[in-house]
Amino acid sequence: MKPDVEKTITALSERKFEPDPLAGQHFSRIVSLMSSAYKRHGNILEAAIRAQLATNENFEVWTDPGFKVSQPAKNVAVKMPVDSYGPVTKQVKYGKEDGTFQVDVLVWNKSEKSLKTYEIKRAHGNHDSGKKRSMRQEALTTEALLVDYAHKRGFKAKSVRSHVIFYYGKRSLPAPMGIIGDEIDEHFGMSVMAEVEAVNEYFRRRLFEILSN
Repeated sequence: MKPDVEKTITALSERKFEPDPLAGQHFSRIVSLMSSAYKRHGNILEAAIRAQLATNENFEVWTDPGFKVSQPAKNVAVKMPVDSYGPVTKQVKYGKEDGTFQVDVLVWNKSEKSLKTYEIKRAHGNHDSGKKRSMRQEALTTEALLVDYAHKRGFKAKSVRSHVIFYYGKRSLPAPMGIIGDEIDEHFGMSVMAEVEAVNEYFRRRLFEILSN
């Protein structure tokens, strides 16, 4: 993960900004750098989680920035009861595109024959009701396509689920769809949190170095 962090640090250090008349050069730079760092940190979290999960020989781990979604899958999600967070009641064919989602993490569990997807959120703050509905609908829509998606990748899935990880603990969707950081190790059955926090600490240290220059 060090090259990924260093690439982010380089981009932050080279970022141009317009000093605010009230804050001045020094504090405007700090505000600008921190604002960009928060946004870029989400990508580091995703990559760190994927990298650690990939060390498990029982897992096959990848990301899909162009996961195809279809109207039938959206219809399945819409028809789910408003208080339901999965599993979906119907699976539909994958491949007929009516838009795409970015799926941050996909995990094929070889022993369980299961395919699960994860959207990664920093979740240091609360999401509004509209964002919560959107995350729920996206997760359910994705889940409705996973059996055939797995089949097209050569897997015969016995079970599929879609989750959202709220890393810093502001859980916007209930369990089991919503997972907070403290639950990650138990969910995956392996150490994940400590390794991700080591990456976070390195990013934090390098960020503070450029802030102090």
